[in-house]
Order: sequence, then structure tokens, then C-alpha cells
Amino acid sequence: MLSLCGRLCGRSVSVFSALSTGCGSGRCFTSQCTIPFDDKPFPLGRFEPCCPAEPLGPDSSFTPCSKHPLLPVIGRKVDTTGNMACAVMGRHLVVSVGEQGREWDKAKVDEYQGGLLSTLQQSYKTWRQTSAAGVHADPPKGDLLMTVCDRPSTSSSTSSSTSSNLQVQMFPDFQLVQNVHPTAPSPSFLSMLHALWTNPLAPLPPMPSVDIQPIHEDTVVLVCTHTMRDKRCGILGPLLVEEFRQQLRQRGLEHKVQVWGTSHFGGHKFAGNLILHQKGMGGHMYGNVRQCHIEGIIERHILQQKVIHELWRGEVTPAHIT
Repeated sequence: MLSLCGRLCGRSVSVFSALSTGCGSGRCFTSQCTIPFDDKPFPLGRFEPCCPAEPLGPDSSFTPCSKHPLLPVIGRKVDTTGNMACAVMGRHLVVSVGEQGREWDKAKVDEYQGGLLSTLQQSYKTWRQTSAAGVHADPPKGDLLMTVCDRPSTSSSTSSSTSSNLQVQMFPDFQLVQNVHPTAPSPSFLSMLHALWTNPLAPLPPMPSVDIQPIHEDTVVLVCTHTMRDKRCGILGPLLVEEFRQQLRQRGLEHKVQVWGTSHFGGHKFAGNLILHQKGMGGHMYGNVRQCHIEGIIERHILQQKVIHELWRGEVTPAHIT
């Protein structure tokens, strides 16, 4: 059934089913967990600073960094020892609402009544209660995770386009759906979602009347910056976004990698949290990330396509869907 407050890492999020499957750890799709982990140790542990400053006290678990300052009140509230493993998802749909989207004013973005996520929640309820496919649907093989991000929604100019229409990024497909009306999505778009609600790991159905384009960048990084949900990610997240963008510019990678702030997807106590989608690698969630870790994440994961076990929370989407 639909879980309006689906459980992911012990926190409520917008998830369009309640069941996740995977390996014994519950963190990846393949039975053998064939994740391309880096065989070299990562130089920094969970929330470890690159340039340690004096500890705040003998009982403090937070060590400041002289190179990357962080408010002590935030650092002290980050869990650096708990189990970070997250539930397995299947697909990740990300709605581009821009920095001024009204969704950011809510602790739960699907509670904004004029937003696309709220519309889809209601559409799911109706489909589940009235459609034969919904009523008799078998438990799905994964979950459909939906978040919003601060990427501007610049839908292509078509006869159906209006200033209020949105774009939806789809992973691991790396497809961009254009011109989705937030309160009245097209029947073709809803038909696609019906198929994904039945099985989030199924190939995308034909969508001849949906304006859909490929995402040309190789990598999309989504950092939780959801201040209204939790101050830890709300304060640390933007620092990570800026560090990513600065490091990428220095390497000349800013046109190959997108970095955006996104809404809650679970486990704020493990801030900073991010999901890294990469073509051929699928989506991977990392936690306890500080600015100190960004250079290594770019080098190891984005450039060398190696997953960093020390910070890994789980596989969000598979590398391929066939």
C-alpha cells in the first residue's frame, strides 16, 4: 500500500510504496551486492575534518576543522557512529521547483497543496483505490522516491507550456520530463507513473505525447538542504553544494556535473547527506559528509567511478533498468 510517510532510514519521506527488497543488508539491489567499492581506504572517516582544530571539550565528539568552519551547535548534533544504512529504492524522480518553490516552506514538501508532489500523492490514492491494476497490484520490487530540488524549471517553449509548468528529472534513466503542470499533469504522464507505481524497476513505457529529453550531464549530485525539515542539513547542505561547485570549476567539470540542493530523503542525523547519480553507476547515498570530503568524492566516485564504503549509506537506484 501507499505509505504517505514511507520509512527511509527511520524518517518519513515521500515514497510511493512501502516495500523494499535487496541483499541481506537492505542497501543494494543485486543479490551479491556487486557494488564497485574502492579498494583503497578513504583518507577521512565519517564527519572527520581534514585540518583538525582543537576539540571543543573532553566530552565532545565533534572536532572542528580549521579550513572548513562549521557551527559547533550543528556539529555536536550529528550522529557519527549509528548505522547509516538506508532502505533500497528503485527510481528517483526529482521535481525542479527552483530556490523560491513554495515546497521549501514545508517540513514535508508534499504538504504544499499547489505542488506536484501533493497532486501525485492524491493521484496515487485514487489509482490504488479505483484502478484494477492498483487494487490488485503485487507488492513492488522497490520504492519510487520523489523529492524536489532547487534547480530552476526552464521547460521548453511549446504550445502547452506555461510559466507554472515544471520539469521532472528521472533516475537512473537520466531523462528530463518537460512541461508537467503541478496541479493537472497530463494523462500520458500519469499513465507513466501508473506503470512505475506497479513496478518502480520496470523499463519506462512508451510516452509518445510526453515531452521528454535526455539529461546530457554525466552526473547529478543532490545534496539535502531542507532547512524546514532539519537544521543540520539546512546549514551544512549549502556549504557542501558550494564546495562541490568550487571544486568542479577548478577541475573544469562544471559542465559535466550538476549539483543541486534537494529536499528530505531520510536520516538528517547523519548530515551532510547527498545522493550521487551517475550514468552507468546508478544512484548512491552518502552520509556524514563535510566539505573536507568533497575533493575525495569527486576524485574517487565521479572520476574513478568507485564507491566510498566509509561514507556509503546505500544504493538508491540501480546502474541500469532493463
